[in-house]
Amino acid sequence: ISSANATPSGILSNQDLITCFYWEHEKKENQAEIATIFNYIKSFNGWCKEAQEDFNVVQERFDFINKEIPSNNVLTAPNDINLLNQIHKQLTDKDNIKEIKIFSPFFDDELKAISEIENKFKKRIKVFCPQKEIETSLTDKLPNSIVFYSTDKMSIKSFHAKFYEFNYGDSSIIFWGSANCSYSALLSTDRNYEILIKNTLENDELLE
Repeated sequence: ISSANATPSGILSNQDLITCFYWEHEKKENQAEIATIFNYIKSFNGWCKEAQEDFNVVQERFDFINKEIPSNNVLTAPNDINLLNQIHKQLTDKDNIKEIKIFSPFFDDELKAISEIENKFKKRIKVFCPQKEIETSLTDKLPNSIVFYSTDKMSIKSFHAKFYEFNYGDSSIIFWGSANCSYSALLSTDRNYEILIKNTLENDELLE
């Protein structure tokens, strides 16, 4: 699962994140995540006959795909619940969140998604938007608890990763995948097809 598009820049040059899931016969680790991701992708409309046949072959080969209960570590859209509310539901210990870090290359024009994240969690938020400068006329309307960081726009590589970190001090719960910090990705229930993977990492793991 990656934030990268299937383009030359997406595969060869952009700065993206990739999540890999491995499964070995008879082992249950990652089965729920793999089954949830597979069934989400299979649910898309418009697959050709050959693709549908390939899906069926995979399901016959790996029967756990049809049996596993959907994983809470995989968040998807479209959904009856938007992605931000899914994230909010996953974070049961909200009071002990120290700060939130957001990495995203794109935002909605009125920064509604960032504003709603602050409204839900009431925590300090650091927004990292490399190669993108946000107009001060927009940021001035946001609470002082939200701070933006950007880098040199002349960087050779384009930042394209999407990453949401909820830090608890010694560890963080993170969500990464395809969703930009935008209204269409996080707040709408039906505009975009998006996927986020949840993980818990210690600080030293996160720095790697």
